[in-house]
Amino acid sequence: MDKVKRKAVFSASLQIWDIKKILSELWAFRDLLGILVQRDIKVRYKQTLLGFIWVLLQPMASAGIFSVVFGYLIGISSNNTPYPVFAFSGVLLWQFYARILSEGALALSNNHNLISKVYFPRMILPMTPVFSALFDLCIGLTLCLLAFLIFSFPLSVQMFYLPIVVFLTALMGLAISLWFSTFDALYRDIRHSIPFLVQIWFFTTPVVYPLSTIPEKWQNLASLNPMVTLITLFRWCLLGGEFPVTVSMCLISGSVIFFLFISGFIFFQLIQRNLVDRI
Repeated sequence: MDKVKRKAVFSASLQIWDIKKILSELWAFRDLLGILVQRDIKVRYKQTLLGFIWVLLQPMASAGIFSVVFGYLIGISSNNTPYPVFAFSGVLLWQFYARILSEGALALSNNHNLISKVYFPRMILPMTPVFSALFDLCIGLTLCLLAFLIFSFPLSVQMFYLPIVVFLTALMGLAISLWFSTFDALYRDIRHSIPFLVQIWFFTTPVVYPLSTIPEKWQNLASLNPMVTLITLFRWCLLGGEFPVTVSMCLISGSVIFFLFISGFIFFQLIQRNLVDRI
């Protein structure tokens, strides 16, 4: 009997590493992913007067408040960039990441009815907020670039690196979502901690203050939070200037992102087999 159990466990562990099978399943259910993304976008803006204007209005409002509080009252440096532009460039990417994290972390428990009725690759659920948030980010970036052109703000060559920064940010958000969504399916305490975590994470990331505020000797340690590097690089892509981070910071942040994603992927695959019984 023990031999049969060991064989079953070994067979199940092999399925976790069958990347080709997992990718083929995700590709086969790509239409479902598209339907879920469309649903999220429609629900988000259904019966709203301003519609997609909210995509730009939210980061603009946040940047305006931060400009008054941190730029005018406290006088935080913005590295010779107008503080509203400095704050807006950071808030735009942060809201993209925060939405992936907040919605992806609850993706399994919020769709328990769908999970219990039909089979599909469960990873589609935490992936859905990535694409719906990417839709909003693309609109925000388009309007941002148009504003740069209208007000003759110089466009930098570094903008060609934007897709890389956005991809790594999405991968980071998905990695955390894989961990949190799995834990949330097991323990509902997670959903209560997410708003607090996002708020703390925001203030430990240079969204409203420059990386130079952090002493140079601590910057490598700070890059263990990959959003420190990603926000700084995103702002550099939009505003130009000298390369703002060191190679070691890029390597540290990149390693953390891929470690979180791979470990989250393995953990997610382990739990999802018995997810219907647990959720």
